[in-house]
Amino acid sequence: MSLTLKQKEDLQNVKKKLEEIFDPPIYEIPIERLPEDLRYCLEYPNEWKYVQRIGLFFKKVVYLMIKS
Repeated sequence: MSLTLKQKEDLQNVKKKLEEIFDPPIYEIPIERLPEDLRYCLEYPNEWKYVQRIGLFFKKVVYLMIKS
């Protein structure tokens, strides 16, 4: 599946927004400072329920970015 030019631009814009939100990048934030759900996702990455939670977390982030 190849993306159209518009879709590629949209993805770049979302990436820039995420970089603005996670400044410093999320991987540089001490794990203790992350929200509990996200911390569990990182500590137990193979647990499906945590995979779902991290998906919901990023879905909320993207929703809030689009809304703002």
